Amino acid sequence: MVKRILCIVAFVGLVSAGPVFSQCADPDNMLSSDACGFDTAASVGDGTGWWNMEPELPGDPLWGTVAHSATGGRTSPGSMVGTPFDNGPPPMGWGKLLGARYCLAMPVAVGEVIGFGGWVNITSGSVGFCNTVLFTSNSATCAGAIDQAWNDNYSVPDATWTKVNNNDATLTVTTAASNVEIRLSCWANMFNDDFIATFDDAYIGLNMVPVELQSFTIE
Repeated sequence: MVKRILCIVAFVGLVSAGPVFSQCADPDNMLSSDACGFDTAASVGDGTGWWNMEPELPGDPLWGTVAHSATGGRTSPGSMVGTPFDNGPPPMGWGKLLGARYCLAMPVAVGEVIGFGGWVNITSGSVGFCNTVLFTSNSATCAGAIDQAWNDNYSVPDATWTKVNNNDATLTVTTAASNVEIRLSCWANMFNDDFIATFDDAYIGLNMVPVELQSFTIE
């Protein structure tokens, strides 16, 4: 007699075609469910502790605009949608940049390993790469980096959800700090059309490497 057995398999660091798992429910994620999933308008704004636009310092390139959307989410309805700013062609300019950041009051100790990242969907146009950065700071506004880690993802297809930190880069703390900041960004050169990028399911957590869940059957 043939028995069907439903198996749940965890794929580490893989965006699969099966049902997706949200980091927002993961107890290791230090971001609140709203800061992770962008389900309310309060998740994107100009105040400290909100996802907001770069730049932070005078002379930085301009990083476009971001806004909350009640639709378009990866695992829940809400999302953060952004359009880039054209800073002019390299080498004098920075191309078309889009970025958002989140400063989190999260004390970290020496030796701790922090996972970080999120997902992006390029819903219009195309990009050269998307990037995620995490750094520690002792400033309430995350001004001044201590330890830093990042990942550039050069494989970001259009119209599908892609993990920004595709290599599961982590940050190992070498100096105790009171805050951490995550940045999500995308870049296109002057030959690309303007693009629209949707972000969702952001995460920061100790030893956190998100997984995907997919169901299948065995005969």
